[in-house]
Amino acid sequence: MAKNFYIKWCVLSAAVTLSVACTSSVVLGKVYDGFGSQVAKTFKSFATFNARQKQEIDGFARSYHSWHRTTQLDRYAALLSRMVSDISAGDQLSYAKADNWFQSIRGYSDDMRACNPFNASAELLAGMSDQQVTQMASRMRARVNKREDEYRDESREERIEEQMKAMLKWGPRIGASFNTEQKKLLRKTLSTQVSLGAQRYELRRRWIEEYIIILGTRKQPGFTKDVTRHINTLWRITEANFPDQWKSNEELWTRFFKDYINLQTDQQRAAFVKRARSTAAILKKIAGKDIETQPVCYKL
Repeated sequence: MAKNFYIKWCVLSAAVTLSVACTSSVVLGKVYDGFGSQVAKTFKSFATFNARQKQEIDGFARSYHSWHRTTQLDRYAALLSRMVSDISAGDQLSYAKADNWFQSIRGYSDDMRACNPFNASAELLAGMSDQQVTQMASRMRARVNKREDEYRDESREERIEEQMKAMLKWGPRIGASFNTEQKKLLRKTLSTQVSLGAQRYELRRRWIEEYIIILGTRKQPGFTKDVTRHINTLWRITEANFPDQWKSNEELWTRFFKDYINLQTDQQRAAFVKRARSTAAILKKIAGKDIETQPVCYKL
């Protein structure tokens, strides 16, 4: 759960996590240009696909990348500009403003999930061979089991320490350093949040098993509807099954971000605002205007 909110926090600080280590539009542009290829590579890693299938996957990924570049980057830049305006006003940041930032990011995340190429993969999945389905089932099971084993091998205290180290390491790279009080606040937040890691892995294991069963019906009428509906349940699976705990954690991290901002020194605030402005300018520069085929998006 912490990872989910850490990602949101990084996005709020720099709009996209790609900007963490990038200081120019040239560097960030090159990294961002590889976004589509990485999406395709991840999809292809689930089975040994033939040339036609790989071409179809590449098409999905290009469409997704084009949609993201032409519709989302300007939105991230606008949010960063709004953050700078709110922070530079001189007043204490209110919970309402911090919550408004988080709700914007929530909307952007929903859009990315809704337009994920996986949502439009029913036809591709329907054409898979028995061997490919067996491969996909094996690899999906192996991945979730590996990640769950890694999760269970660590105690809650060890996970908190790792999360602390990660945030203290990457924070300054996005203009968000930590003073003593902010470090205490971060540790308290990490220790207070409701851990949903074990529940998330259990839910994903169940999801995979049902997904594999549905793949077994890929030659039957109704497969497209069934598999698309099931894929759509994946994106918010933890939140949907543990809504109260999820909401509690979301409110906790919204308060953290508000308090973190309000504990900033003048020097910290200046560095934060400078990086936000710089990142917004870079995002506007690399945002494209020519869109390819729109991805198939589903309402979450």
